Formats: sequence, C-alpha cells, structure tokens
Amino acid sequence: MTLANNTCWKTIKKDLEERFKNKKIVLIGFGREGISTYRLLKKLSISYELYVMDQNPAIVEEYLEKAKDQTTHVLSPDAYLNNLDSYDFIFKTPGLPGFLLKHLDSAKILSQSELFMEYMGAYSIGITGTKGKSTTSSLVTHVLSQLGLRVRLVGNIGYPALECLETHTEGQIYVYEMSSFQTEFLQHGPRIRVILNLFEEHLNNYESYKAYQDAKLQLFLADNTNDKGMSLCVYGADNSLLRERISQTKFDDSKVVETFGDIQNNRLSHPGVFIEDNQIYYKSSNGDLIQYGQKDFSKQLIGDHNLMNSLVVINVIQYLSKEGFFKNDTIDPKHILALIGSFKGLEHRLEYVGTHKGIAFYNDSISTIPEATIQAIHSIPNLMTLIIGGFDRGINYSEFTEKLLMYKNLHIICLPDTGYKIYQWASEIDQDHVSRYWHLAESMDEAVRLSYQHTLEGKSCLLSPAASSYNCYKNFEERGDHFKQKVRKEEQIK
Repeated sequence: MTLANNTCWKTIKKDLEERFKNKKIVLIGFGREGISTYRLLKKLSISYELYVMDQNPAIVEEYLEKAKDQTTHVLSPDAYLNNLDSYDFIFKTPGLPGFLLKHLDSAKILSQSELFMEYMGAYSIGITGTKGKSTTSSLVTHVLSQLGLRVRLVGNIGYPALECLETHTEGQIYVYEMSSFQTEFLQHGPRIRVILNLFEEHLNNYESYKAYQDAKLQLFLADNTNDKGMSLCVYGADNSLLRERISQTKFDDSKVVETFGDIQNNRLSHPGVFIEDNQIYYKSSNGDLIQYGQKDFSKQLIGDHNLMNSLVVINVIQYLSKEGFFKNDTIDPKHILALIGSFKGLEHRLEYVGTHKGIAFYNDSISTIPEATIQAIHSIPNLMTLIIGGFDRGINYSEFTEKLLMYKNLHIICLPDTGYKIYQWASEIDQDHVSRYWHLAESMDEAVRLSYQHTLEGKSCLLSPAASSYNCYKNFEERGDHFKQKVRKEEQIK
C-alpha cells in the first residue's frame, strides 16, 4: 500500500512530526537498525537536528554521501557517548550496554522496539528468551500464516520493525523476535508476550546477571497498548530461574499469565500448555482441557527443547482464538500439530549439514551458552564427536566441564578461547580420560579434520560451541557457514 492512501501511516507520521519537530536527536550506532531509524526520520516533513554517533564514522559518512545528505551531523569517535544530556531524544543501538545510559532521563531514550510497540503493540507478538527465540518466532509466524493470518516476522531475523509502520494495513500481525537489548527500555508492550527461558549470556553487557534478567522481564512489565487494555504473558515453566522470577513479579489484572512445559514444573499453578503422560493439552483458567495429541507427533524440529518451544504456538493460538482473530470459532488440534510438524527449522540451529564419508554432520553454531550445547548433545542421534569453543565472555564453565566429562564415549574437540580453558579444567579433573577423548584444535579447519579422524561411519559430529563467535568470526552465521564449507571440502580429500 502506498503512503498516499495509507491513513494509518498518515496518523503515525503526523504524531512523529509533532514529537520530533525542532528537536535535537542522536542515533547511537548506524548498523541495520540505525539505518532503518534514519530512513524513518528522513520521511518526516519537519525540521530537526540529527546527529550520528558511531565508532566507525567513515561508514556513516559514505552512506550519507550516497544519500546526498548534507544536513545530518556525523560525530567523531572522540565524541562517542559524550554530552548525551544535550539531546532531546537518544535512539539506542541494540548492542549498546544499557548501564552506560542509566544516568540519563529515561524519557529521552528511544529504540526501534519501543517506537514500534507504541504504534503496533496491539498487533504484535513479542518473543524473547536466552535461547530458542529465533526458532520459536519463526515457527509462530509459519503456523499463523498457514492458518490464514497476514503475519510478518520483524526484529533481529525479520524486517526492521520501523519499516513496517509505513505499510501497515488492517489485519496485519507482527511477530517480533526480541533480544534483551530490545526489551530493556521497553515502556509499551505487545498484545502477546513470551519469555522462553533465562540463562547466563551477554554478561559483558550488563552490570550483573540480575540486570540481564530484569532486561528480559521488562517485556512483561511494559504497558498494554491495545484497545482492550489487556495482554497475555507466557513463560517457560521448565526453566527454574524464570519460574522463580515470575513468582516474584506482581501482575495486575490487565495481564493474563500462562505458561508451558512439563506439568510437573507448573509449580505456580498457571493455566497454559502442558505435557503429561506423553500427551499435549491446553488447560484454560477455568479448568477446561483441550487435548492436542501425543508429544511424539511427526515433526521436523529435533530436540526436546524444540518440542517445548513448539508449545508456545498453542498458547498463542488459544489466546488469538478467544480474541476473535480466526474465522472459525474452533481450531482443530490435530491440524495445529501438523502445521507445527511441517516447519523445517532455521539455519545454524541443529541444522543437518549432510552425511559425508558415512558421518552425519550437524551445525548448531547458534548455541552460544552451555545449556544450549547440553540440549543439542541430547538431540543428535548417534553422537560421537562434539566441537566446542569460542569467544570468552566471562561465563562460568565449571559445571559445563563436569557435565561434558560424564559423556565417556564422546570425543570433544576444543577451539580457542573457551575450549582451551575447558580442556585445561577437564584435564585437572580426569587427565587420563581427557588425553584419550579430548583434542585441541587451533582453527575450524583443524577441528573438522579431527572430526573426520575420530568419528566412525554411522555416527554423528556436532558443532555446538557453547560460546559466541567474536574471537574469530563476525557472527555465528559466518562460523556456521565456515564449518559447513570445511566439512564439504574435507570430504573431497582422500
């Protein structure tokens, strides 16, 4: 739909113009989101001062030169994060640690997620969690689309959120995959909010582990934005830390709280979607039960954790059904499970690379924390070789090391930096076992060569690093692509 006949955009544009007219605005960071925010501001028919703070101003200047923009001010690296009090509005890049801005008036701090939720929260489903949010967001998008709704995936793995404001039309729904950086300063929330789990991650961007948890939980605390003034808050009951934090959180009557997971872990007695005696069912707040079927239904996603994340789809569908989003009053449970089962999963997430020289290779480069790697170990059939290691962010790996030593027949290939530390700790615990089953590799090339040497035909090899990629790669995608490339290239070597 064009801008000329989109009355929704006209209303939003007018409101933004009133808000930002004659204001001094700074964009911190000029990556994917920063550029998207810049484009939105340039569509406003008002005068304002716009500044950009980026640690690589040359890239910003090159972009502005191509855009023939001579009015936006690019600040030098020396000015990065300086004099922020002098601006009326500060658009924060997702990767900027929030504690660096805590001295500022919170009303000045904006982000893509906050601005988007102010206008589109009523039509949005926000999904976060330390692990699983990308797969779950994509799965929810897939199933709702198959049910006939017009759904767009936005956020880290979808469209930049603000680019949707101009094209929004009635009936559009957004699934927003949200990191802790995007929920931390959220004041307006989506219609449906999901927190899958809480584990140690991104600790280098927070003053404490609790601060990281608080950033995630802000998704539940943000104000409602839809006309009914209500929202659904869904959390994973199987995660003990998240369950504890939920028990400490005060919800007013405008927040409907549901959960999902193993029925034995529903210790707060919330309604939701549960597995009991191998059966999946939805239990409403008034005690009504809807049977969905066996937990081992046919599906392409592997792993128990993906089964649990799949339950979120049922939470979402049940709530949207009550809200009148579907043409039919009832949704066939068997059909829902079939749609969930048809989802193929995402690249770099327990991705089957192929069978080479009789060895099945799996790419789980997205796994950047120990808990995800342990889940992956239990998800891969006939696993014989595991590749771990990456950037050291200060996570405590002692418990993870002890767990890895329990897999007595598993060959473990350790990459720098964390892999080397884990290897050293494991050697101090059981030197004899480590000398026979653990291996050091200086690079991905060497790790793949070692995996071919130590994995028998009919067995599997898994890359699941339990660490981020930033010591060698720009992101986990590049790491996973390199792994797949080397697996295929090594097969050709006799």
